[in-house]
Amino acid sequence: MKRAGYEPAPLIIGLILGPTVETGLTQSLIIGNGNVYSLFMRPISGTILVIGILIIVYNLVGWGGSNESWRKDSGY
Repeated sequence: MKRAGYEPAPLIIGLILGPTVETGLTQSLIIGNGNVYSLFMRPISGTILVIGILIIVYNLVGWGGSNESWRKDSGY
């Protein structure tokens, strides 16, 4: 994995926390009678969702920085 540029730590954390998160999501959907919207009705969950979306968009678009320094460091 390191040869491909991936760190093993996030994979291990995902493997450990994945079943717990899946169980929590299943329990939440059961409590909400299968309504996905019920997961986002609380302000805190909506805030976390918006922050998560902003982080994903930031990583995909790359606002606020030049990629030239990354290219110089990585040899591209």
